[in-house]
Amino acid sequence: MVYDAARRFVYANTAASALFAFEPEALVGKSPRDLYGDRASSIEQCVERAFSRVEVVQVVHKIRGGSGEVVYLDTSYTPMRGADGSVSFIVAIGRDMTDTSARWRELEDTVARRTRDLTAMESRFDVLLRNLQIGLVIRGSRGEMRFVNRRALELLGLTEAQMHGRAPSEPGWTMLDESGKPLPPDQSPTARALSSGQSVSSTIIGIDRPKHADRVWLLANVMVQRDPAGAVEQYVVTLSDVTEAQKATRALAEREETFRVLTETITDVFWMTNANANVLVYVSPAYETVWGRPRSELYEQRFNFLDAIHPDDRPSVFEALPLQERGEYDVEYRVVRPDGTIRWVRDRAFPVKDASGQITRVVGLATDITEQRATSELIRRQADALRELSTPLVPIGQGVLAMPIVGVLDSARARQVLETLLEGIVAHAAEVVILDVTGVGVVDAQVASALVSATQAARLLGAEVLLTGLRPDVAHTIVGLGLDLGTIVTRSTLEMGIRWALSERKRGKNIHSRK
Repeated sequence: MVYDAARRFVYANTAASALFAFEPEALVGKSPRDLYGDRASSIEQCVERAFSRVEVVQVVHKIRGGSGEVVYLDTSYTPMRGADGSVSFIVAIGRDMTDTSARWRELEDTVARRTRDLTAMESRFDVLLRNLQIGLVIRGSRGEMRFVNRRALELLGLTEAQMHGRAPSEPGWTMLDESGKPLPPDQSPTARALSSGQSVSSTIIGIDRPKHADRVWLLANVMVQRDPAGAVEQYVVTLSDVTEAQKATRALAEREETFRVLTETITDVFWMTNANANVLVYVSPAYETVWGRPRSELYEQRFNFLDAIHPDDRPSVFEALPLQERGEYDVEYRVVRPDGTIRWVRDRAFPVKDASGQITRVVGLATDITEQRATSELIRRQADALRELSTPLVPIGQGVLAMPIVGVLDSARARQVLETLLEGIVAHAAEVVILDVTGVGVVDAQVASALVSATQAARLLGAEVLLTGLRPDVAHTIVGLGLDLGTIVTRSTLEMGIRWALSERKRGKNIHSRK
């Protein structure tokens, strides 16, 4: 566009006409104010400046085009001199930079927004680092302190001034290795990283904190950060409190040691399988003593122990195996060792469940009961012998038996007397049985009732019962109890009872008719 000395349009090219939506002829003779009113002041100022100062004026105008859209024009106003040397015209050349300007403003907005975000992020990051529940210490390439967060100070039991070396350390403050022994300063994780220039990972250290009068265990990691050239920029140290985990680890180690000592010293075979009972997890050394076979075979093949079970017992063990997961597995079987000896074993199993009730392990205990069974058999034989001695049944003559009873006659022994008596009557075809109670210290209603029952049972088998050895006090007791023993033949002594039985038997009299 060209302006004359009157600051009016004398020429506009087609681009200008299109921008302002005027025909070129319609623009001629008009001023910027005619087109834009008060908004044309910036244009008028630029034209005036170019005329008065005779200089090129560069400016970006924000104007509204003929269709109402906002347009940014990068405009230069150049004065043109006439023949007399004075400025006759101003040539204004405008370049539409609306798109470029929008992108530039967008870029400026983006930069501003990202700057704000970065500032906010740095602020939040700083807050995060300072309040992080993991201790964080950053040292420079020469070990100088650059940053320490609050958690690191809490864990170490030191102040920031002490960390920066501006204050002496607490007396009694000590760093320990994992075994609990004092750790020399040059062996600390940070010192090792500084001396080697290499990262140090997963090191357990203990800290005795005099201020808190306690000891904490920390998991320390030192990461070395390098610049693009490979030079060390800084060392980043992280500290995590693992005091409870360390206590739990030590407690677990103690329990494992107790478990090891227990399982390796007991004579019972302790074994453990997985949840499905098809993989052996552990078997104690006692297995090799009881089975006479190496444990390695059992680890290789879970059911290898079955091969040593006596063929007669193997089917019942196979049938009982599914009961292991239900806690109902309790079987006794014989184990045939390689040397041919046989051991009796009682094998039990119990499921181990987690908090949700799922089976995680199956544990069992196999006990060598060989000696117990031998002892039980011996006791049984001795009991039988004692029972026979306590209720002896002695043949006196043909068809005559005598049973001396000594000691206390309780209900259990009364049953034993009755069983022995009836078996003897049948076995010897006895017609007379002499029950001698001379050695019975106390006769009460229970004893008297037992004697009556024995008499009745014997008669059912065709034998007569003769009672001997009744002392005066016993007779008095029987009378006092109101028991009727009138149907029972009695004699004062065993000797008299034997003579009576033999004489009656010899004369062939009907013994059952005697009252």
